[in-house]
Amino acid sequence: MKRTLGEIRQRIREELRAEGPDGAGFSSTFIDSNVRSALDSLAGIYTIRDIVSFTTTTDTNEYFLDDKIDSEIIENIIRVEYDDTPLEFKHPDSVRYDTLTESDKVNGWAIWGSRFFLFGTVEADKSVKLWITRAPEPPVNDDDEIEMPYYADEAIIQFVIAACYRESKDYEPAMIHYNIYQRARAEVQERAIPQGQRAQAPSVRAEYFPAVKNQYGYDYRSDTNPGGYPE
Repeated sequence: MKRTLGEIRQRIREELRAEGPDGAGFSSTFIDSNVRSALDSLAGIYTIRDIVSFTTTTDTNEYFLDDKIDSEIIENIIRVEYDDTPLEFKHPDSVRYDTLTESDKVNGWAIWGSRFFLFGTVEADKSVKLWITRAPEPPVNDDDEIEMPYYADEAIIQFVIAACYRESKDYEPAMIHYNIYQRARAEVQERAIPQGQRAQAPSVRAEYFPAVKNQYGYDYRSDTNPGGYPE
């Protein structure tokens, strides 16, 4: 479900009008700035998973990512592929120019700032794919899409409304809407956990673990009152 900056701004204005006749008296610049602030706040719990790529040059093992891609958007590099072959991450301590080309095949990568290194003999015009996480792209124009799932809309809207009331020094409604934002943010965080992580998360067993009975010596149990009833 795609939503644009203009649509989110209109929903914010409609909710502000519902609060009173003066609720819509905020500039689009102020609202849009706080929409971007809301996205920045939510970016810590919902990162965008993306793939960026560049092509290689013959016998070139060092690349400045700023010249190839917009490296400022990258928060984490999860995986790197050279010519569709996964590469092993190597610690920057391994970067020595006498060892970068000691292998006939490209078998590893390292990064230091915006300097990106490939280990091995690099051929021309090979694709290097970086599987990354990044923050949502900040929307500027009315038709720019909001790079967040639809269930984050409530958090974005409530964040901006709270900011509007703080700007007008109506601190009580500002706190009310900020509390609503916090609850909506918690819901985004819960739903944003990747399925793989959720499947591996520890869970509490539903059934009761029976008391342990000693097999030797005194007859005792670890739980003599498993029901918890008053004796």
